[in-house]
Amino acid sequence: MGYLNIKYYHNKGVIKSYNKLPSVINIYTVSGQLLYKNTFKNTYNFSLDYKGLILIDVVNDNSVLTKKYISSN
Repeated sequence: MGYLNIKYYHNKGVIKSYNKLPSVINIYTVSGQLLYKNTFKNTYNFSLDYKGLILIDVVNDNSVLTKKYISSN
């Protein structure tokens, strides 16, 4: 079973994937504009230069997780 965990504060985040599958992170504005995209395995650290409401979407073959955050720099 795949398990994903997102932690995001101000403009820095950490995503942990508790399986060995590649995962894709997509970060969107609430209007749907793609701000950031990357592929990773296991743990991924990222920072975002954006101020406002964002949606962080992480997907792999076993899991999908989408959460809403307020980003501030």
